[in-house]
Amino acid sequence: MEIGKFKLAKADLVRPPRKPIQEQIIPKEKPYTKEVFQTEVEPFIKGFIGGFPKNEMTAKLQSILDKAVEKGALSVDEGTTYMRDRKQQLLDFVKQNPGQTLPELTRENFAIGGGVIQGENLGTREGYRNPRKDLAKVENYLDEDKFVKLRIENKDKTNKEFADFLNKEGYKPDPNQAEKFSPISIDRRYNIAKKKGLIPEDFVYAGSTAAKSITEADRKEYKQYIKERFPDKYENVLKLSDKEINKKISDRRKLLNLQADDAKREAKILANRKYRYETSRGLRGEEAQKKYEEYVLEKSRERRKNLNKYYRNPRDPKSLLWEDLLKRNEQALDKPFSYDKNFLLKGIWIKMKLRK
Repeated sequence: MEIGKFKLAKADLVRPPRKPIQEQIIPKEKPYTKEVFQTEVEPFIKGFIGGFPKNEMTAKLQSILDKAVEKGALSVDEGTTYMRDRKQQLLDFVKQNPGQTLPELTRENFAIGGGVIQGENLGTREGYRNPRKDLAKVENYLDEDKFVKLRIENKDKTNKEFADFLNKEGYKPDPNQAEKFSPISIDRRYNIAKKKGLIPEDFVYAGSTAAKSITEADRKEYKQYIKERFPDKYENVLKLSDKEINKKISDRRKLLNLQADDAKREAKILANRKYRYETSRGLRGEEAQKKYEEYVLEKSRERRKNLNKYYRNPRDPKSLLWEDLLKRNEQALDKPFSYDKNFLLKGIWIKMKLRK
């Protein structure tokens, strides 16, 4: 036992003291270089041409490109050109070598002479200047200036609507990136143009975050609208939190936009009709059918709870005829009789008054 204690004491004397945390050497973060960028985008370029969802691959590539630009590894044009040319190189390999595995990224791919980027060799580093320009040969290619002009002119369109508009008008994107415009490509082009200062900072388009934002003035306006149009609901609205009022404002905006667009409204009606048909017949599953039937029954109960709104005495023939006359009058488009307004309370006949 004494020998063991002696060894431990000796070890403590020999072992160097641990340095405080402040004095410990923390390794510096490795610089984010062009080679790192090319390595990170490689699997997603292959995924793009290999059948994976293009929207997801494009989003990943855009995220990596934004990071590389932010860290100063390359410019937007450099990164975009590299990805385009690397994609084309892989597509050419597939055509020439059907059935073979795509080649790995090698040192030759990084350099100017690797066939990925064509440009002027800068000597001291790998890079290029004045990359190949072939977009002028693309018929109806939408360049940046034209894109900015059209986006500002069509600020009432969402990214999806604007993409559909460009495709319908025959404008073409870079064929090495996509065959037609999509909401993702519109958003990417918009952000690039805005960073360059080509789009005003206060520019707002339909569907953008700024357009969807709800301010205190919007909430105040909504409360005033409820007070004037639905005074009986005003007290309940005042009790709602800002989040709940924002939800109601957002829903009302969607409804107004739907009402203003005949095509959208018609499409919504058809979609709802299709949903009801499929759900009621169990085409969307047994659970969905059950919930739908419960919903219909609940609505039916609410509709029928005041159905017998006229006073009637089953033992008095005159009372039955009076009830029948009122029902027929209510069902007629052009009512032959008018009513004393004192008999109405929120559209419900007061039975006690009718009894008299």
